[in-house]
Amino acid sequence: RRVRLNTAAFYNKYQDIQVLLIRGASVVIDNAAEATIYGLEVDLEAQPTDALFLRGSLGLMENEFDEWSDDTGDFTDRKLRNSPDVTANFLAAYTADLGGNGSLRPWAEVQYQDEMFLDGENTPQLKTPSRTLVNAGIAWAAPGDRWEIEAHVTNATDERVLDGGFNVLTFFGYMEGYYNPPRRYWLT
Repeated sequence: RRVRLNTAAFYNKYQDIQVLLIRGASVVIDNAAEATIYGLEVDLEAQPTDALFLRGSLGLMENEFDEWSDDTGDFTDRKLRNSPDVTANFLAAYTADLGGNGSLRPWAEVQYQDEMFLDGENTPQLKTPSRTLVNAGIAWAAPGDRWEIEAHVTNATDERVLDGGFNVLTFFGYMEGYYNPPRRYWLT
């Protein structure tokens, strides 16, 4: 009872997908016809000792519009928005018993996300590069676990990549992008 493995394989065939698009000065919902999404997800949790906890996951996904064209062009074979081909996550935590002084738990996590498009039209300027984010922290729990103090950092390497955006180039003459949050420190 120290290891748990979950897997899922999936194959989805979508019809009549609605895609939010910006056409000129209007936000429209376009019928993107059909798309296929398939892949595999694997999640593993392990507790090799009472003090050490490990968790990892891997997601592999293929996706594309099978049929989508309108009066502005043919978008068949383009990728769906916000759909990276590969995602992965690994977390390790260790709980050290401090006797009558509570416990100390340092932890670290690495998250990977492959490149992806932020819009259904696959605008090159709205394609995010792959990213690896690192989060870490340390927590002290009072005796009896009545309360806990934790300090942690998210995006420890301060990696900045596009996280969202939209294209209004044809009407307003610009594209807008939003970046992921910078390195942040927390005390809870």
